[in-house]
Amino acid sequence: MRDEGFSVAEEPLTTVAQLGRFLETAQGLRGLDKAKRAVRYLINGSASPMETAFAMLLCLPYALGGYGISRPQLNYRVEVPASLRAEAGRSILVFDMCWPALRLTCEYDSNTWHSDAAAIDKDARRRNAMLILLGYRSITVSWAQVADPAAFNRLVRQIARATGKRLRYRDPGFTRAHFALRECVLPHRR
Repeated sequence: MRDEGFSVAEEPLTTVAQLGRFLETAQGLRGLDKAKRAVRYLINGSASPMETAFAMLLCLPYALGGYGISRPQLNYRVEVPASLRAEAGRSILVFDMCWPALRLTCEYDSNTWHSDAAAIDKDARRRNAMLILLGYRSITVSWAQVADPAAFNRLVRQIARATGKRLRYRDPGFTRAHFALRECVLPHRR
């Protein structure tokens, strides 16, 4: 990990399957039952703490403070067909979050990596290739949207609509669980 919190490893240090296998063989460890329950909710492929936090807020069940959105694939790689590579300007596209069957992506634009003109231009070119050439729909997510609970709720409703998820949480229980989850997973600063 770098100071900015982003992974620099090409290969993950572990996977959900490896963690699950370890937990199945572990004996007598404190917190083992909680760890076995938690591993059911993990998703492979996150490249940053904010991608992980965003996925948790979206996908965990209502009882745990999430919205129960179907799990995306994280850092999903799409090979650009050879016939489109010149126009796309690249051979591979990587999407922060993707629901491949729906051809839907969410792209988290952090303040750290998306604040200068070159980074904004690079993302615009990538998104144009994704949207126009490959036919994906993309929802852009910013820190401000995630940090503001009302803006986040609006964003989740858009994602729910795009994924076909009907939101059915009950208050005040859900709101308490959601704010507790936000407190655990979101940094207190940008």
